Amino acid sequence: MAHLKCPSDEQASALRNSLATRGCFWENQQLVKTRKTVRKRPRRPASMLGISRIDQPEKHTHGWFVRLTRQGRRHTAFFADRKHGGKARALVEAEKGFAALFRKFGRPAAK
Repeated sequence: MAHLKCPSDEQASALRNSLATRGCFWENQQLVKTRKTVRKRPRRPASMLGISRIDQPEKHTHGWFVRLTRQGRRHTAFFADRKHGGKARALVEAEKGFAALFRKFGRPAAK
């Protein structure tokens, strides 16, 4: 754990607010860091949620995999590059396929 000197009272409130989200707290006038700060990955665009790229050269499998889970059941589809005329066209078809699954099964139930 890292220990830092406690700042003055004017700086303390702003610092406490920013550090609270990073897993830090004050203990006996020292700043204690409880966990590593992890950089988050950027969020995927909404059009790519539920769509993953599959590239397995040893099995000659290249394409986009669509997943949608509703009520504990997973609904899937695979859009091969070769069948759809390339990577970009297969992605367009995968997005259409995801939209079709979403229309069919709807939004997830609220918890």
